[in-house]
Amino acid sequence: MAGTAASYKDALAATRNRSVTTAGGLDIARTIAVDETDVPVPQATSTLQTAANTKLDTIQADLAAEAILLGAVTETAPASDTASSGLNGRLQRIAQRLTSLIAGLLSATAMSDAARVPVSQLDGLAVSGSATSAAVIFTQDMLGYESIVVQITSIGVGCTVIFEASADNANWFSCAGLRSLDIGSVAPQTTTTTTALLQFPRKARYFRARVSVYGSGTVTAVGELSKVSVSSVAGVNVANNSLPIVGAAAHDAAISGAPLRGGARAITANYTAVQAGDAADLVATLVGALIQKPFSIPEADWSYAAASGGEVGTADVPVKAAAAAGLRNYMTWLSAENVHATVDTEIVVKDGSTVIYRGFLKALGVGPLRISFPSPLKSTAATALNVANITTGAQVYFNCGGYVAP
Repeated sequence: MAGTAASYKDALAATRNRSVTTAGGLDIARTIAVDETDVPVPQATSTLQTAANTKLDTIQADLAAEAILLGAVTETAPASDTASSGLNGRLQRIAQRLTSLIAGLLSATAMSDAARVPVSQLDGLAVSGSATSAAVIFTQDMLGYESIVVQITSIGVGCTVIFEASADNANWFSCAGLRSLDIGSVAPQTTTTTTALLQFPRKARYFRARVSVYGSGTVTAVGELSKVSVSSVAGVNVANNSLPIVGAAAHDAAISGAPLRGGARAITANYTAVQAGDAADLVATLVGALIQKPFSIPEADWSYAAASGGEVGTADVPVKAAAAAGLRNYMTWLSAENVHATVDTEIVVKDGSTVIYRGFLKALGVGPLRISFPSPLKSTAATALNVANITTGAQVYFNCGGYVAP
């Protein structure tokens, strides 16, 4: 092995001398003078490095591949390049090319967003804001998302938050959402005066939460965007992936809207008569007993008991006074018995003064009348029902009953 004097340039391009010991033409040792100081070369790194101590030629290939993906042209090192300077030179040129390409993408003449390859947005993107006056809490671009969940975490004192949507980010309209416990039995709402968790479908490009009425304190809200629409998740039974159908009111809940339900309306007074051809609710007692013709709800029933000693004259006897405007008196049953010893008589039922039923009673209680009217006798609206004897002197006991309805 022989020692040979050699010169070289350090990392700062200064000329250095050293003694090289070679064997078979290979440098196997290096002696550095005491007064020399080498500047250490930084360790090479790569974002695509998959193992420790990746060689520079591997990093070069990684960078070249990245440059090709961005449209770069691979450059060939000049023949005069040495193994060391050629590698560094190529790396520098690739880095410069990458920098140039990135600058081009960010320039005013770069391709439009419509021509770019789309990048998937993050599901569950978070948004938040606060307000201490009648102001916007946050505004969110809904592009790429189908719904947003908003939680009002603080409502302040006497404050109202309104939720709105807009297509142009300038003109805003109310947007309705469902509370976290709603499964279709409660109408969606556009405002809240309490802390709440609501979910809104995307109705337009932009969505915002705004304090429309301010009292005092701080109103805060957080939101989470989702790529799943409200319609595909609200009310779903996760256990069997079914969508339950529910009405607008459960048993013992106040009826509102126009629900689809199999029950009847429990009432203690007749509701206002509907127009001909309109839909009408079935009616029931307060315990759900369905009322069918010719009977009525108990609260609309009426009855008349005979006067002591019976009726002996021929004057009209009002067995049911006139009902309110628009309502009629209906007679569903009648009993009459003449107990006079010798005088027979006709009897009549009158709609006011108009006879609507006529019968005959023998003396001595022979052949009393016990009548149930399958189709009830009815008065004119707001008119009394009367009974009367036709023959003076008969002694007739009248009893009857019915109901009041339109």
